Amino acid sequence: MNILKNLDYNEAYIFWANKNEKIELSKTLDKNTNHDYYFLKYYFHNGIEDIFLGYMYFFIDFNTKKSKYIGTKVNKEYRGQGIATKLMASWIKLCLDNDILSLQTNRTQRKPYLLHLLKQFFFEIDNVTLYETYPNVIYICKNQDKQKTLYFKDDKQKQDFMNSSIYHSDDYLISNNLNKEEIIDQVILTKYYRLHDNEVGYTKTLHRL
Repeated sequence: MNILKNLDYNEAYIFWANKNEKIELSKTLDKNTNHDYYFLKYYFHNGIEDIFLGYMYFFIDFNTKKSKYIGTKVNKEYRGQGIATKLMASWIKLCLDNDILSLQTNRTQRKPYLLHLLKQFFFEIDNVTLYETYPNVIYICKNQDKQKTLYFKDDKQKQDFMNSSIYHSDDYLISNNLNKEEIIDQVILTKYYRLHDNEVGYTKTLHRL
């Protein structure tokens, strides 16, 4: 049975569960666009009740067998515990298990670190040489305190990002000096990231769930 096609509106389907954790799948109709949007919601059971900690949502085109990642949000006090990674792994596994074989991001993403996480599952832009030539490259850097640290190649993009709600809500640290030894990744917010190898991506999900 294709879980995605047969899911009813506002039905909560338990996609994944482990001890006191679970991830539920649901969908809703956007009346403005008449499109279905799917949600994966992460809950933690504290012994008394389920506590909602975060979610991701995505779009599916069953005709082209394509899914587009839209965004993820984890409650601030629970970030850094691997919840976003589990939600991404669930999305990838769910789609591939249900014959949705093309996975990519929306063209414009706002959160650099989420692109970094997606790249761990073998998502990448089609033309990786852009990392050397494109002006709006963002470098993900090491930080001893494990704070999300960024270096912007373009000063205007840096200022725009620092004026955004994402910068303040997600506790990013902006570095003004680039030490190449501290670079762990590089991302471009305005390019599509696509799953380039379904088998490799699927295998990586099994280590996260």
